[in-house]
Amino acid sequence: MRLALVCAGASLAQGADVVIFNARVTTLDPARPAAEAVAIAGERILAVGGEELVRAHGAGARLIDAGGRRVVPGLVDSHIHAIRGGLSFASEARFEGARTIEEAMARVRAAAARTPPDAWILVGGGWTPEQFAEGRRPNAAEFEAAAPGRRLYAQLFYRAAYVSPAGLAALGLDAQAPPPGLAFERGETGAPSGWIVGGVDAVAGLWDRLPRPGAEAARASLRAFFSELNAHGVTAVIDPGGHNLAPQDYAPLHALRAAGEMSVRVAYFMSAPEAGREAAFFTRLAQERGGRSDDPWLRWLGFGERVTFGMYNVEAPTAQDVADFERVARLAARHDLAVTVHWNSQRNLGALLGAMESLARDHDLARLRWSVAHLHDASPSAIARLHGLGLGWLSQNALHFAAPAFLRGLSAAQRAAAPPLASALAMGARVGAGTDATRVMTYHPFVALQWMLDGRTVEGAATRAAEELLPREQALRLWTQGSAWFAFAEREWGALAPGRFADLAILSEDYFEVPVARVGAIRAWLTMAGGRVVHASP
Repeated sequence: MRLALVCAGASLAQGADVVIFNARVTTLDPARPAAEAVAIAGERILAVGGEELVRAHGAGARLIDAGGRRVVPGLVDSHIHAIRGGLSFASEARFEGARTIEEAMARVRAAAARTPPDAWILVGGGWTPEQFAEGRRPNAAEFEAAAPGRRLYAQLFYRAAYVSPAGLAALGLDAQAPPPGLAFERGETGAPSGWIVGGVDAVAGLWDRLPRPGAEAARASLRAFFSELNAHGVTAVIDPGGHNLAPQDYAPLHALRAAGEMSVRVAYFMSAPEAGREAAFFTRLAQERGGRSDDPWLRWLGFGERVTFGMYNVEAPTAQDVADFERVARLAARHDLAVTVHWNSQRNLGALLGAMESLARDHDLARLRWSVAHLHDASPSAIARLHGLGLGWLSQNALHFAAPAFLRGLSAAQRAAAPPLASALAMGARVGAGTDATRVMTYHPFVALQWMLDGRTVEGAATRAAEELLPREQALRLWTQGSAWFAFAEREWGALAPGRFADLAILSEDYFEVPVARVGAIRAWLTMAGGRVVHASP
């Protein structure tokens, strides 16, 4: 079927710089849901349509033959710790997709081979023992055989970290006198296993003991991570802040923007760095920034993740904790800033909802685009309360890595609606999709998309009921338009239509036609951001 030319707000006489043709284009634009070609002028889309675009622009444009591949809008991860993860990426051995411990150790060996002998080798998370055929963590002997004598740190979520003997010596850690909140795990003989266990804050503090990269190394590492995201079709992210990210750690990101080296659009929040001084920090920040920024590549949105320490990973917030949170949130509202709140479970959601109800009496939270992230065990009624207050919901695929023990702790009804994505959309709630990478989840977006479609854990266990599984287009919309809304960018990101940014991905396999079990393996064949090719497969 030959598609008619669509060209709203732009004249064919303007001329295109690039024309992608012989494509199966999913635009997510209701005015033209499907197309065969996309014409691009500068940073933006000039037109979508059929072979007419090739005839009109072929003589003066760069032609890209998509070879019949699927083209989709660039993906937007609405909750990824991309800045923190990017700063360490160049030093890391990542375990994404490794199915055995030997495969994971091969990546450690490769990292040891490419880095200087005195450099740290990091495994910054994004893996689970359940992904390995052995069903366990690597042990000290395996790590040491892969990187003998090297300083090595491997983190497992926020509950444990392995530190090699050379690493322990470099950090001055002693198994007989562990830092507060941490314990050295011991084997059957009583000797330390190399694994250190503890709570979220204590394990995060262990990472903070590692040396930071220098300015140029940090910038190069961020650039490499953004390129890796491009290879998976990601063209924009929303970074919430959080652990291990001090105010000064944003400098390499701003240097990257100043040099014109961004290949991923970044919208970001900042977190309070010090307990008890949250209001003072955010007051100064709001005065210095003067409101949200609208730079097309790097925009600050407001206060995020750890808004106040008393309402961050706290099982039973006190009345004072709630009051302190309200004080900072009202500051954000007065400055027209967005807020995103980290909240894992609905068990203690009442404290947050109480604060938000008070705030909603004085402020339009929907206009401010405030959000709550996670709530992996949320019931439809909990999401309905968020929606009623004007709050959006940022959902990630944490349950893809869920341990059997966590799932056993949920009732059958909770497992069937964990999380209630379809119910949330049916009630009209604003929902953004993401990964929560790089500590607790892989950054691969199509792994997250597959989980939205099938609800299965990494070892294949079914969780959500069929009525909470999403159709493919609906899941893709959450990964594009749904996420873009939370960055105040829904008119520029998330759809392929004239006038929007030319952010798109040509996929290695057809997302709409491959079996669901293969969706997680999809990569980008080519990715463009702002009309520029930022990734191309060999």
